[in-house]
Amino acid sequence: MSRFSDLLNEVAEAKNVSTPDMASYCGTDRTTVYRFRKGIRTPENPEMVGMMADYMQLNLAEKQQLLDAYEITVVGEDNYFRRQAVGSFLESFLPFDMINNIGSDSVDLQIPEAGDIPQVGAIPVTGQDELVQLMYNALAAECYSPLARGRVDLVMNPQHFKIMETMCTFGRTNASLQIRHVFPLNSQLAVVPEGNQYSMDVLRRVLPVCIAGFDYEPHYYYRDQASADPFPIRGGLLVTTGWAITFADDLSCGIFYDKPDMVEFYQEQFDHLLQSCPRMLRRSGDLNSIVEMIAELQVQKGGSVNSVVYLPQLCVLDRLSEEQIAAHIDLAGDAEAKAALIAKTMELKENGLHMADMRQTVILGTVSGIRRFLETGRFDEVSDDLYTPLSFDERAALLRTNLEAHPHSRVRLLKKDLSTPERGLVVYAADNMCFIEFREPADRVNYLAVSEPGVIHAFSDFFRTLPEEDFYPDSEVPAILEKLIAEARG
Repeated sequence: MSRFSDLLNEVAEAKNVSTPDMASYCGTDRTTVYRFRKGIRTPENPEMVGMMADYMQLNLAEKQQLLDAYEITVVGEDNYFRRQAVGSFLESFLPFDMINNIGSDSVDLQIPEAGDIPQVGAIPVTGQDELVQLMYNALAAECYSPLARGRVDLVMNPQHFKIMETMCTFGRTNASLQIRHVFPLNSQLAVVPEGNQYSMDVLRRVLPVCIAGFDYEPHYYYRDQASADPFPIRGGLLVTTGWAITFADDLSCGIFYDKPDMVEFYQEQFDHLLQSCPRMLRRSGDLNSIVEMIAELQVQKGGSVNSVVYLPQLCVLDRLSEEQIAAHIDLAGDAEAKAALIAKTMELKENGLHMADMRQTVILGTVSGIRRFLETGRFDEVSDDLYTPLSFDERAALLRTNLEAHPHSRVRLLKKDLSTPERGLVVYAADNMCFIEFREPADRVNYLAVSEPGVIHAFSDFFRTLPEEDFYPDSEVPAILEKLIAEARG
């Protein structure tokens, strides 16, 4: 039996459905429907499932449940839930909301003055409110005490929203703060649904902290891979200049330490753990460092053969000619900086490091993304203050050029957006790397390199398995583009 056959049987029995009559309605024989109900066979397409749902007079919600059960049976539970998680991530992509919606009054800060607190050794802390408040105070002291080193080391599940929110708060007020954050992930690509959903949820929760404006390093280890847990302390750990706090995973209790020998002991434990924990994300805020980051990944992991780019506009800056790049880059009279930016842009172009020039690349655009590019002449991948918009004729010409045959890429046009266009979300997913680019409300562009294999696979698998009915036929795309250009020209 399968999830689909179980649900089909449940509904058919509840509605006292005749197998021969349903088979006749669906244009097939009763043996086939009988095999559907026994889980021996699965319908060849969702249209057959829809006909069965119509015969049983299911409402829209019930019909969707049957269709979902069918898809889960066809693609497997792990693939289904992972793809659902990626789709939800893209659709609800708002990493800056945590940053924009918090203020200093969200934390009851109690910042101790240097030397005000006598050393007490070790104190047990009971209750989540007390423990969270203590962690707040430790973060505050590290941010604002003149004797602090300005670094916090943390082992904690990112699903504790209040602590993640607090890190954003402190990061906004202290750009020199460094937080090294270690958390567990699940290493397997095909496990129970919550395994992959958890990894995507972790990505969703660390993104706002990554762009909060301070030095945040998210590191991970696999809790299900090693024969022994690489972190010998049960639960979590927070270490600052003069304090250490160990705590339960659910933040229900903990122990506070301030004796130097104990703080040093836990610092050594953290440093030992960190050595075996790679970074999940690396952020870059400028074109110069994104070039270096991509080049480093290319050297480390080798060239990627298959890649997919979610690029709603279908246009990137380095598709312009060198003359156009030089003409549009505008740095308020700073000739030296302009020359450096032109050189870096050309480095992307000439070395083929940009996503659109990777071998065997599928570029996914959207109607609304193209329309927005025609209206603004702006590229999502570059901050607006670095260049002047393209003329309308340049915009149209660039779009037409990108549709022309390319030896290593194919352009597909989606019928609907996977994310709100105004967010400027661009995702490049390959077998061995993933980049996420997006705009903040202030038009600052963030570039994030994802290094964790499970998340890379989740994005790559999602884009490559989008159903064909989600796309316009390739033969219709040139006409759609010309219609969009004519509408925008007015």
